[in-house]
Amino acid sequence: MRARLALLALTVAAPLAFASPAASEKPLKFPLPAGPVDLPAAICGFVVHEEILTNNASGKIFTNGTFALSGTFKVRLTNVDEPTNTLDVNISGPGAFIPNPDGTTSLRAEGRSLFFFLPGELSAGSPGALILTTGLVTELFDATFNVVPGSFSHPRGTETDVCAALA
Repeated sequence: MRARLALLALTVAAPLAFASPAASEKPLKFPLPAGPVDLPAAICGFVVHEEILTNNASGKIFTNGTFALSGTFKVRLTNVDEPTNTLDVNISGPGAFIPNPDGTTSLRAEGRSLFFFLPGELSAGSPGALILTTGLVTELFDATFNVVPGSFSHPRGTETDVCAALA
């Protein structure tokens, strides 16, 4: 769930989705490395610091190129301008990045996930956003792993505007 799903863990692990696993039928499984991350002010209008509280998440790369994430992943989000404004969230997903024949990649996330968007990524002219979701979410990335504007879909579940919660 690169740049969007638990997501912050995915930012670290997503490039591995395109690695070729060993020539076996079993998926390649590994723990997800993650450290603190500062999301740029373009997302919320202020820098959001993400601190890892619990990381028992792991990734699997399947022989078809699918990259799946699962396991417990909890973070603390802090408004750097107002450090008393924090939010602890469980963003354990699960989710998967699935390569498509046309070179794009589909994301399918369920459970609780965190997505961030730069201006213009949700739709043309949209502001940045940081969204905590529950339920099914899908998204599409182009061949260079940029969000396809307008592809974020959240047909069921809840959404929390994290920028507003931290303001």
